[in-house]
Amino acid sequence: MVFPVLPKAMILTRWTELIEGLIPLLRGSVAIQVIILSLLSWLFSGAVFFCAIRTFQPAGLPLEAVFMMIALSLAVVVPSSPGFIGVFQFVGQQALVIPFGEKYSFSSALAITLIAHIVYYVLSTLVGIIGLWRIGQSFADLKGLVARKNATV
Repeated sequence: MVFPVLPKAMILTRWTELIEGLIPLLRGSVAIQVIILSLLSWLFSGAVFFCAIRTFQPAGLPLEAVFMMIALSLAVVVPSSPGFIGVFQFVGQQALVIPFGEKYSFSSALAITLIAHIVYYVLSTLVGIIGLWRIGQSFADLKGLVARKNATV
């Protein structure tokens, strides 16, 4: 298997963009906000998974929700379709059935995973729409911005 060789200019451009994106984290107040918001995000994600588990399995534990959430977070590295459809369901189902098989059947684990994915998808879409509205952007504006950015690369 041969990996494509990327042009040096493209690599340098992406590296510069990465560094520019990380510069704000050098300010202490920004770094603290990022840490706090990241922890809140993980907490709320865990709560979504826990609620989905408790919907189908009243004896479900927070540990099971956290395990499922971490397994799904690691599964993000697997190439998948847009929206993470397919890989999300498989990994979520297996994260409950393999270690906690006495509590979850394949069908109940899949149902939990589907509910968690739907809730996550709807909530993250709403947060994104609210964020766009708050900064005064629209999808059309973003599409134009991406088109202009791609034209210059």
